[in-house]
This record gives sequence, structure tokens and C-alpha cells, in this order.
Amino acid sequence: MFFTKNGLLLGTNLTKSSSYALDVLEPQYCELLYPCVGFKSCLSFRTNFGGQRFVYDIDQHVRNKKRQLFSEIRKTDGLPQRSFWGDNDRNVPDFMKQLLLSYFSYLGYTQTYKFFDEETKKQQQTINREAPQTVPEDTTWESKLRVFESRQSIRTLITVGKIDAAISLLKEHYPKILEENDGIIMLKLQCCKFIELVRATIPGRIDDSLSNDGTLDSPGKKDAAYTELVQFGQKLRDTYKNDSRPEVQDRLAQCFSLLAYEDPRQDSSVAFLLSERERQKLAEEVISKIMVSLNQPAEPDLARVANYTMGLVHVLQSQKVGDATLLNAHRDFL
Repeated sequence: MFFTKNGLLLGTNLTKSSSYALDVLEPQYCELLYPCVGFKSCLSFRTNFGGQRFVYDIDQHVRNKKRQLFSEIRKTDGLPQRSFWGDNDRNVPDFMKQLLLSYFSYLGYTQTYKFFDEETKKQQQTINREAPQTVPEDTTWESKLRVFESRQSIRTLITVGKIDAAISLLKEHYPKILEENDGIIMLKLQCCKFIELVRATIPGRIDDSLSNDGTLDSPGKKDAAYTELVQFGQKLRDTYKNDSRPEVQDRLAQCFSLLAYEDPRQDSSVAFLLSERERQKLAEEVISKIMVSLNQPAEPDLARVANYTMGLVHVLQSQKVGDATLLNAHRDFL
């Protein structure tokens, strides 16, 4: 707690760590303490609980406190000496390198992965004062490249709504993914295709896959789009009509409910199905399944470290440890 006067900071009056009163009181009573100021009689004063701009720049005060906190964090020599995901000892530079490489690999950034890997190897040779030498060509790079490119192609195809092409690539490179858990991924992909067909029939919808000029103005084109939608919907229903799993039937019912609206984008209960975010979620799920099939983590190690950090900050905040309330790992660093 601090006081100001006419926009000037008078100083800190009380902190939780320095207050004897807060130390001896039971925790439930600490929440009932309020700052107060005494006045002589016949005096008046004006209050501001945030409805108006404060004379003292509190936002800048918070930023200054955060800078001090970040400075203290950077001074902490507590970087992990062991990898986050294995039992082998690694030094910190190698730990950070593996974090980034796993992230590039997960996203399919093939050239970035290769360039970063080669440059770090060269730097390590310099640090070790080894004689200059050419980094040997990775004999497995071509196979890695094919895996990266196939994953990236599948991700891209799903996020742009080209589901048939994505399924073809999955059948070619990762057929087991479509068979796992009684074909639940195939169901989700088929439902996504149905949603894309619905999207193509929405009035005023521009879809390059239906015409060269990207419109549905022609009655013939509209009829073709509706015919394809109905035929695929019937095929989808017939394929899964005997599948009694609740998740399957709920998914189908959710998709078929789009047909009840002339423009489902305007109805909040189903509009989310047509969002770009739904495509991205499905793409992430498919990529995660692929990574697991390759004996790799379902999510990049960098994401795991970030999630761990955010969880740790949340625990510190719930325990009211120091200045942890000033931290927001997602907002400040991601």
C-alpha cells in the first residue's frame, strides 16, 4: 500500500511481507483489511475509485514494478540443467536448442529447422575451438524433409477446407491415424467436409472451388452445390447410422443442424462450426495424432514448458507469493 499527493509518490506505507499485523492475523481476516485516512472535523475530501483518471500515473507505476520484477527474474541463475522431457543431462544451450527444434518440427518449418540446426552446430564447433570444418550433410535429412512436408501439407489443406485432399495424404502417409479409436478422426474430417459444403451454399458465399469467378450467382451452380451437399449428407448418415457412440451421433446431429438455417453464420448456437478456429482445432488434433504415431510428443516441448510456466505462475498467485500477481506469462511473453 502506498500514498500519493498531487501526483507525487509519498512512499510505500505497508507491504504484506513487512507487516506484522498481516503476519499474525489468520489468513481469512487479511482479506478484510482496508486502507484508511484520518481527517479533522469540518473538512471535506474528494474520492476517486477509478471512475476518473488519477493524477498519479498508476499504470506507469505498475509498469515500473514489472520492470523491476523482470530484472530480478533475469538475475536468477536457476535455468534447468536437465532436459524437460528426458533423463539425459544437457547443458542450457542444448536444452534451448532442442526446445526450438521441436517447435520448428511440430509446425513443419522445414528450412528453418535445417538452417537453425546447421548454424547451432557451427557455433558449437567455434565454442569448442575445434578446427573449422564443414557440417556434414545429414543423411536422414531427405526423409525428415518428406515427413515435415507431408505434415505441413495436411495442416494447410485442413485449415483451408480442402478435406478430400487432406484425407488422401493421410491415407498415403499415415493410414493408421484414420483407423485409430474406431475411425474417430475420419469422422471428424468427414464432418468438416460436410461443413465446408454447407459453407458453399450460404447466400453470397464466395468459394473459388465452385467457379472461376468465385461466385454462386448462377442457378445451375447453386443447384450443383446443394445436390452435392444433400448427397454427401445422406452418405455420411448412412455410414454412421449404426454407430451408437454418443460422441459420433452428437457430432452428426450438430453438423446436420446447420441445414435448419438459411445463413447459419447468423445463429450463435451453430455459427462457431463455420469459424476458421474449428478448422485450426481439427488440424492441430490431426497433427498431434501424427506426432504420436512417430513416437514424438503430441505437442511441442516449447508449448509444454510455456504451459508449465503459466501453471506455476497461477499457483504463486493463488498463494499470494511476492509480486506474482504482476505476472501474466501469456500476455507478457507469448
